[in-house]
Amino acid sequence: MNRRIKVLQSMDTIGVGGTEAFVMNLYHAIDKTQFDFDFVVYDDYKTEYLDEILQNGDMVYQFHQKHKSKLWNYLDQKKFVSNILRNKQYDIVHCNGNSFLGILRAALPAQKFGIHVITHSHNMGEQKNNLIDRLVRDYFRKKVSSVADLGYACSDLAGIAKYTRKFRNSKLYKIINNGIDSKKYIFNNESRNRVRAELGAAEDEFVIGHVGRFEYPKNQSYLFDIFYEVLQINPNTRLVLIGDGAQRKEFEEKIHKLGISNKVMLLGVRMDVNKLYSGIDLLVLPSLNEGFPFVLVEAQINGLKCIVTDNISKKVNISRSVSFLSTDLDPRRWAEKIVNTHTRLSEGQIQEVINQYDISRVTNEIEIDYLALINIKE
Repeated sequence: MNRRIKVLQSMDTIGVGGTEAFVMNLYHAIDKTQFDFDFVVYDDYKTEYLDEILQNGDMVYQFHQKHKSKLWNYLDQKKFVSNILRNKQYDIVHCNGNSFLGILRAALPAQKFGIHVITHSHNMGEQKNNLIDRLVRDYFRKKVSSVADLGYACSDLAGIAKYTRKFRNSKLYKIINNGIDSKKYIFNNESRNRVRAELGAAEDEFVIGHVGRFEYPKNQSYLFDIFYEVLQINPNTRLVLIGDGAQRKEFEEKIHKLGISNKVMLLGVRMDVNKLYSGIDLLVLPSLNEGFPFVLVEAQINGLKCIVTDNISKKVNISRSVSFLSTDLDPRRWAEKIVNTHTRLSEGQIQEVINQYDISRVTNEIEIDYLALINIKE
């Protein structure tokens, strides 16, 4: 084949999040003499990612939601993707999703038009412990497994959540590490000074960071309860949240009610998260469900210790310094752990993370898979 291979990347948003960071890292590192990327996303965010892609001459198709109903939006999203695939020539549709519908809205139209499908589970999803939920999940596992020419997962838990056991035991399935441009995330003292000045944080003030969209599974409401307890132990502490979402107003009200408004900063969506890491002292992630949170790779490369919920895959503990706690615990228990976690990672621990997760290695693996899917021999 003399032309470049055209890949359509489907993902929730062109904003800031773990899945988006992974796809954009792949976009930056992919061999552009062999591959062209376009994107389909399902919100209206306008970010630097969007500007960059358009300036490069690549396409971003943005779906505009019309309904409050997730089902109606899903059906409209499938039609939207179908129209793209009907009018454009793509070799592969790479379906990045945190949910079954997030994967299938692009995977099913691609299958319909005979285009190669890669399904990519980035999250284990929110699971309910009842019979109906188990039956629904079993149905969708079979559906995702049947549509995939190749199935990726960011972790063992994310794979178990989205694929059947038979599929996971086949040659069509693999774990893909969340590749990262490690150079961007190395600790930088100049960035630290700039960020601390922006935050108004004193040199001896302990800054706790959180990165994630403002939505229920990220469990930021519980984080505010934890931080309230932290302040009872060490008032010289600040909490910084990087992200935004539908729950922002609710969070602002809770922060005010707890009386911690002067100690909590909601920074919104930021494109300089890599630099912000250098300005904080600890990352806390009390999510209700996650697959393999991408931010934990970024944070460990920066040298940050992390305290996270215990339902996250233990494979995130690359540096052997991540602490796992249950969200069933009283927030005071989390607070006590936080105030007793101060040191940064050693150079050896940081290098171990880089060796496993640098984007160049991950991209090479995906390039080989893309080529194999369309029967091109290297």
